[in-house]
Amino acid sequence: MEHRTLGQTGIRVSRLAFGTLTFKIREIPVEQGADLLVSAAEMGITFFDLGEIYETYPHMRLALQQIDDRPVIAAKSMAKDAESMRMSVKRALDEIGVAYVDIFKLHNVDSIEDLMSRRSAWEALLEARADGLVRAIGVSTHSCEVLREIIGWHDVDVILTVYNQGRQGVLQGTMSDMLSCIKAAHRAGKGVYLMKALAGGLLYANPRQALEFAFSVEEADSVAVGMHTLQEVIYNIAVAVGEEVPASVERNLKETERRWHVRPFCKGCGSCITACRYGALTMRDNKPVVDPSKCILCGYCGFACPVMAIKIL
Repeated sequence: MEHRTLGQTGIRVSRLAFGTLTFKIREIPVEQGADLLVSAAEMGITFFDLGEIYETYPHMRLALQQIDDRPVIAAKSMAKDAESMRMSVKRALDEIGVAYVDIFKLHNVDSIEDLMSRRSAWEALLEARADGLVRAIGVSTHSCEVLREIIGWHDVDVILTVYNQGRQGVLQGTMSDMLSCIKAAHRAGKGVYLMKALAGGLLYANPRQALEFAFSVEEADSVAVGMHTLQEVIYNIAVAVGEEVPASVERNLKETERRWHVRPFCKGCGSCITACRYGALTMRDNKPVVDPSKCILCGYCGFACPVMAIKIL
C-alpha cells in the first residue's frame, strides 16, 4: 500500500482510508466493526476516518486493542461553538481511548455563512492543537466556495472534500471547479483527502472504474471509502495497489445485498420522486419512502438528489 504525507502535517497515511459512516447506516455492531477495522489494518490500511455522528468511536477503541502499530485516526464534529467543540474533542479522546487524535475537523461545512458561524468552534480546535490533544486540524466540506476560502487560512492543516466520477455532491460549483480547488489546496500545502468516491454507493455498477477515477487525482493524499464487509476491504485494497481483484471477491460483491437509504439531512424537495422510473418512491412526512418490491437500486434517484442524501449500500 502506498503511503503519502498529508500536506505539511508530517502525518503519513495510506492512499486508501477506511471510512466508517457505513457502520452507522448498516448498524454494524461494535465487535463486528472492530474486527473489520483490525483486518483492514493487517492488510495495510493505516488511516481511519471517524465522525462523532457516525457513532464509530467504540468500534475504533476495541480495534486499537488488537492493532500493534497505532494507525492515523481522523475525527470530526458538527459543533457550532467553542464549548460544544471542546466537548466533542473530549468525547473522541474518551470514547476512542487515546491521549490525542491525529486529525480533527469541522464536519460538513456547507457554505461560507456556515463556516463563519462556526468560527468559535474553530478557535477551540486551535486550542486543542496547541494543547496536544490533536495533531492537525481541518475542515470537511462539499462546497467549492468554502474550499476556496479555507485555502487562504494558514492554520488549516487538512481538507476532506468530495470528488467522484458521478459528479455527485459538489455544492456551489461543478466537479471541474472542485478539482481546481483540490489542486490549489495541494499547492498551498494543505493535506487533502477525498470522500464519496463511490457517490454513496450510486457507482457500484463499476466500482473499480469509480475508485480509479478518485485515485487518479495526484493532488489527493488519500481517498476515504466507506466499507462494511471484508470483501469490500479486499476489493478496495486491490484497486488501490493496482492489482487484480480475486474472482471470488468480485462474485461475492455482486451477490451482496444492497439497500436503499435516505439520510436525515434530506430536504424533502421531491427530486428523487420525479427521477424514479419505476414508481418506487413516495413522499411521507416530507421524506421519500421506498417500496422494495418496485425498487431495482438503479441509483437514478440518488443522482437527482441535490444534497446527496440517498445512498445505496
